[in-house]
Formats: sequence, structure tokens, C-alpha cells
Amino acid sequence: MTLSKVMDNAITVPIINKRFGLDAILGLIPYVGDLAGATVGSYIIRQALRYNMPKRLVLRMLANLAIDSCVGVIPFVGDLFDFGFKANARNIKLLQEHLEHPKKGSRADTCFLCSLFFLMVVLPVILMAVVVTGIILGILAAVGKL
Repeated sequence: MTLSKVMDNAITVPIINKRFGLDAILGLIPYVGDLAGATVGSYIIRQALRYNMPKRLVLRMLANLAIDSCVGVIPFVGDLFDFGFKANARNIKLLQEHLEHPKKGSRADTCFLCSLFFLMVVLPVILMAVVVTGIILGILAAVGKL
């Protein structure tokens, strides 16, 4: 049984025929389970780097793992998300597709990576600036300076 299958598809729920794996079970343990799942998932990415896969491919794989890890830490919602979003299976599929049909990065890859950068870097900075501005304005209003 491959690492991806163990982490994402090892167990089948008979009535609904839905598969899940160790990642979803580990995710039920707050924070520690998500960290363990991300650690195991990073092994697949390490192997992609070891075999010199294209950086765009590795970044997409990292994005899958980051999404799985970040949403996974949200109580209850993250647990449900872990049953449906299978980052390891997605990453193995990306690797297999690349090995079967190697190609250079496409415009879609570039758009995806730019969107990812915006969502993970630019948007949080903007939100933080809005929050800090709101706090400062609230403090100024409270002391009567505004």
C-alpha cells in the first residue's frame, strides 16, 4: 500500500462508499494530528524535489499540502475538510501526470501561483493593516482624540 493510499484512501465507509485515510483520522487530534499529517505529506514533496521535478509542480504540491494543513486546524470544519480534500492523492496524481506527459509550465500554472501568492501573502497583510487601523482608530475614539 502506498503512502498516498494509507494517508488518503485506506478505509472505505461501506454504506456511502466514501474513502478516507490516516490523514483524516490524525486530523481529529487538534493541531498535533494536522502537524503529523503535514509531516508525512511533506515526504512526497521531498521525493519530488529529490528527483528534480519542476519548481511549478512542487509549488502546486506545496499548495495542496498547505491548504490541507491550514484548513485542517479549524475545529470541526477542518475535520470534515480532511475527509474530502486528499492532498497526498492530489500530489501523487500531479507527479504521475507530469511523468506521463512532461511539459513546461503553462499560463494556468502561473495564474494559480500568482493567486496563491495573493491569497497567502498579500491578502493577510491587507487584512492585518485593516485590523490594526481599526484598533488604532478605536483607541483614538476612546480617548477623545478623534
